[in-house]
Amino acid sequence: ETFYGPNLDTYQANAPLGFEVDGHRELEGLALAFGPEIHWGANPQIIGKYTRDVGPFDLTVLHQEDLLSSEDADSSVATPERRNRRTAIHTRFNFGDHQLELAGLMAGSPRVGEEFTRVEEVDGRGYLDSGYEYLRDEVTLADTLAGRLKLSFDFGRVKWYVQGGYHGIVADGGYDRTITWQQWSLKESGRGNHYAVSSGLTIGAGNLVLAPNLLYQAPLVGPNPNVDAHYSSDTGIFYPSIGPRNVIDDPFAVLDNRETIGLELLLVWDPTPGTWYWFWDRLDREDADFAWSLDFVYRMHPTSRDANLVVLESGAVVPFGGAPDAHDEWNVTADWFARPGNLRLHGTLFAGRNESKGDSQRIITRGGASVQVDWNTARFSTRLSLHDWGPYDFQRDFNQTYPLQWYGDLSYGVQAMRLGRFDTRVGIRGQARTLDENSTGWTNPDVPGTAREYEAGFYINIGM
Repeated sequence: ETFYGPNLDTYQANAPLGFEVDGHRELEGLALAFGPEIHWGANPQIIGKYTRDVGPFDLTVLHQEDLLSSEDADSSVATPERRNRRTAIHTRFNFGDHQLELAGLMAGSPRVGEEFTRVEEVDGRGYLDSGYEYLRDEVTLADTLAGRLKLSFDFGRVKWYVQGGYHGIVADGGYDRTITWQQWSLKESGRGNHYAVSSGLTIGAGNLVLAPNLLYQAPLVGPNPNVDAHYSSDTGIFYPSIGPRNVIDDPFAVLDNRETIGLELLLVWDPTPGTWYWFWDRLDREDADFAWSLDFVYRMHPTSRDANLVVLESGAVVPFGGAPDAHDEWNVTADWFARPGNLRLHGTLFAGRNESKGDSQRIITRGGASVQVDWNTARFSTRLSLHDWGPYDFQRDFNQTYPLQWYGDLSYGVQAMRLGRFDTRVGIRGQARTLDENSTGWTNPDVPGTAREYEAGFYINIGM
């Protein structure tokens, strides 16, 4: 379900590499995956999974073993984390049209015994007048355990799920790609150090589906604040600084597992449910004359987080020195498909208020739209963004924004473009953007106003 197309060559990126083996006959239900980077940003690892039916239960056991710690990274979106070991067990039981799921996880056992720092708020002055007490602790075996319970009820046009989970401070399980009836954006973190409760409801009314979703999530150990070091000349005592954790130097960190109260409302109009709206290849598969979705997500963050990682130009992966203060975030995304005549159209509209992934305190309100038009073997795509980050991950890392960005691409090939198929194409591409003091390339910080950049190019992609 990952198709990079020409992007690996365009951006000189590394391609994930690995092997998958599936068992048959007596080994039916057994699967192995192994390789130096079986998905983008993975450590060299081997994964074994075994699934079978035991009476009325569907039982799965999975083990993942990191063989080495990778030091290579192309993007802060997929930076390798510390070497880890995970073992999970999952069982599913159907009763009528309803379903019960139970899962257990043990992860992070190589970190047992490692020390970490945490803080607690105090009524008095606290450590260096910060209002916090500075404590040392260590990871125990109980901190590697996690569990989850999920109930799904299908009443026909009305469906409802409720889920609860607990993750010890180093019990990282990874991102949850499960789609429960609808592709909600609001999900519990797969990282350790949190507990969470979520619940979602879908209500069908003809071709329209109304789907509200709720989440509450909180870390077991909160993020560390920034407290500067201090040397007392009166006593000769040096007081060390307290800084945010990160996933390289510490056994755990508070990132997407930060305290969150999340509200989501998803609307979907799909007159042809035979081609499910949430298929991963829906750009190729959707056959409705017109279908659309509208997703509104509001995340309340009462507290801040620890430090994210960034990939420098040299390729080194380092943590930021801090994090933004606590801010609420929201996003609205509209997605649509249309098939007038021989055309296939796909478009998006988006708006949001978000923070950067780095330590900038500037919160941005952004918006934009994109359209893609396919006609036989030709494709035209364009995108307009306002007050948004640039297309590269480092621009969100360092909170580099542009007042206006426009991208356009027109290409013609020997075949119609499809996911998973890379054909020979020729095309022209253009882009334009305005710059201000928050943009990459701004060279006049003392001069108010904006600058402009333009780029045009011709390309040939050769499919082999």
